[in-house]
Amino acid sequence: MQTKDKTQELIENLNLERADILLIHTRRSLLSWAIRFGTKSYWNHVAMIYVIRHPPEYNNVFLIESAEHGVDIHHLKKYFGDLKKHDIGIKRLSAEWFKVNKEKREELQRRIRGITLDQIDQEYDYNLLLRLALRFTRYLIFGTGQVLRRLTGRSEKKVGIPRKFQVRSFICSGFAQYAYFEAVKEAIARDGLPKDSLTDVVFDKRLTQGLNDLIAGGLGFDGLKEHLLSVIPKNFASSRKLDWIYFIRKGQVLDSPAKGVAPT
Repeated sequence: MQTKDKTQELIENLNLERADILLIHTRRSLLSWAIRFGTKSYWNHVAMIYVIRHPPEYNNVFLIESAEHGVDIHHLKKYFGDLKKHDIGIKRLSAEWFKVNKEKREELQRRIRGITLDQIDQEYDYNLLLRLALRFTRYLIFGTGQVLRRLTGRSEKKVGIPRKFQVRSFICSGFAQYAYFEAVKEAIARDGLPKDSLTDVVFDKRLTQGLNDLIAGGLGFDGLKEHLLSVIPKNFASSRKLDWIYFIRKGQVLDSPAKGVAPT
């Protein structure tokens, strides 16, 4: 009989759900360090759970993420396989309406991942090599600019980063934010979910006032989309709208509640 490896056993014991948010801290990466330094955050990347275990059909868990190579689906072992290199935080939506109705929750979780999947075709419409080069260049420009800004002590208001760089640089977390927002917006129209439920899935508190204005004006959100795509990993980590489920640091699993233990 084959013995389970420790990574697989850890994954099986976490009881993950679709659309759970994964926050990633990557060691030994200059780019990841620059992102963390520039945003004053412990985290540099965001992914979401795409497929959960469903024995006996399949025992694997997969995540969906957007990185410099576009939107992809990967085995969870991409990060769990090297816990010396990656610290991992896991968060889940804390809204009461999300928790109490399992059927509605699972429906929303499936739609969230579906909306994220919809981005694949858009990403792959561009020439692969050109997209990689441009994306990587944008990461470097943004990360380097943020490092220089903090080292020189210049204020964020005086040194504005062009919006196109902000959106591209944090597209990983922007996609996750956009998927949550769009799924709830659809549920409001389809299932009669209260309009103010949208405020439960906007994880950058600076957008709250603009969101309230949009709700009052009938949910037109084209002007907000660009800001949603600019949400950064720190917004997910610090948001009280998401509960900490686990914090895994150097292979040590800190069970819920991780709030107060997991860094932002």
